[in-house]
Amino acid sequence: MNPMDAKESANGIIVSVANRDKTDSYVPPAMVSLVVLAYLVIMLRYYALTLESFDGALTLSQMFNMMSIFVIGMALVLLVFYLLMSRNIKHMRRESTLRCLLANYAESVGADVRELRRIDSDIRAQEKEGSYKIRKIALVLPAALGTGALFFLDLQTYGAGMMILCWALSLVAIFAVAPALTTAPRAHEKRTLPFYEEFNRISPGIGMDTAGFERVIGARSFLLFIAVTALTAGFFLPVWAFMTFNDMNRHFMEQWYFEDSVIRSLRRAFP
Repeated sequence: MNPMDAKESANGIIVSVANRDKTDSYVPPAMVSLVVLAYLVIMLRYYALTLESFDGALTLSQMFNMMSIFVIGMALVLLVFYLLMSRNIKHMRRESTLRCLLANYAESVGADVRELRRIDSDIRAQEKEGSYKIRKIALVLPAALGTGALFFLDLQTYGAGMMILCWALSLVAIFAVAPALTTAPRAHEKRTLPFYEEFNRISPGIGMDTAGFERVIGARSFLLFIAVTALTAGFFLPVWAFMTFNDMNRHFMEQWYFEDSVIRSLRRAFP
């Protein structure tokens, strides 16, 4: 046992847990759902009124309004995905550091941490930030193009073309990102759960009393969600958003419960 290494690792764990509010941001899922629902209602109402007054050709004002609503809606959906992705990246980055610190602490007090190291290595191999950064760029591009078109292009000449281009890019971005984000919370939980189970197994031998880390996220199917969204003319989107944000919130709370038990044990070991 190396008391200095143990105390250093313990301090690192305490700092990591203290900083979790900066990375594991709790987002009220109902708030996100209400924003998405409000937009859907406004958009459908406006398009219905436009069709009622349609006389064979759109005026420049109508085209501008339609494109504005389209761009706002597109940006809103992409923003939801961007927020989800950014939050997941921050959480995975902090948790990766925390796992390393937990293994270091257990090793410094004499535990066999080979299995912990192996599980942690597997998780790191599967959760690489590079692919997430590419997806973030894919989310920003359509919104940037659509916003730029509203302010810098002659919509009477280029409006329809830009709408089609932004719509196509948005679909590409959504289909590139949404499947992973829909299933990400459950997949992350499935990957990390064995690490915490192993740590709980060895914790009594190193004088710690840690809480169980249980599975709390159900299965999610991107294809099923897409089909239901299409059948409901988009009105399943608020439910989809609610479930996706709530899944990660539940994972956060389950991990916080485990982390709090770790901190209590460390406080007793290093009063």
